[in-house]
Amino acid sequence: MRAGLLLSLLGLTACQPAGPGVDSAGPVPVAAATGANALEEELKQPIWQELERIEREGRSHPAASEHALHELQPRTAPGSLARVQLLAQRGHLATEMRNAGLTASILKDLEEWPAEASRRAAHLALLYVRARQQRFSGDLRQAERTMAPLAGYSVRETGPRLLLRCHDFMAYLQAETGQIDDAIASANEALRLADGMGQSWRRALVMS
Repeated sequence: MRAGLLLSLLGLTACQPAGPGVDSAGPVPVAAATGANALEEELKQPIWQELERIEREGRSHPAASEHALHELQPRTAPGSLARVQLLAQRGHLATEMRNAGLTASILKDLEEWPAEASRRAAHLALLYVRARQQRFSGDLRQAERTMAPLAGYSVRETGPRLLLRCHDFMAYLQAETGQIDDAIASANEALRLADGMGQSWRRALVMS
């Protein structure tokens, strides 16, 4: 019921003119959204295309996608933002499949993050995987509390994909715990990030 109400209200807000954070004339390039040359350069690396392909297929074939990510992980540099994103995707799949051992291993990798430059991103991925674990154990309110620091993270620190994933999940948690206004705000932020990436399939996932 609450999730249905959120979708109805979000459908109305999505039809409204874009706010000041969204360029209504077209997608906002990731580089413009972050203003960080290092992030821009990393996001151009071919590994991100592989991560995106697996992400799109993950919902339909979680076990196969987890295997593909496991094989891909050695090609991501330790401490890189790509490794953060890969572990967030693996954490999503591990919790979806209720694989406690794999989830624990991913959490351990994120807890023992080796690089200071991407530590904030790794910590957000850690919160995301932990909150998903709590969600599947039935503790939605604890999951929402775990994700509460999300508001303090920026695209410049995490890259757009992880931040979008977290705001989308936060919207779900807030809707399910009756925080409809907050849920709409989180979902709209996820939509803004999807629009900024210029990928219609991401926007469609947020809306659906």
